Amino acid sequence: MGRTKTYQLLNSEGFPSIKVNRRIYVPLDKLNLWIEQNVGKEYLL
Repeated sequence: MGRTKTYQLLNSEGFPSIKVNRRIYVPLDKLNLWIEQNVGKEYLL
């Protein structure tokens, strides 16, 4: 996955990211939960 698709995923609705100033953070526990809930789903970005 390239940089553009990564940023699209980070900014998609429902993805657990936090933007602080110019940085984007993804809490590890929220990321793991999101992955568990979305296994098998297809995302078209």
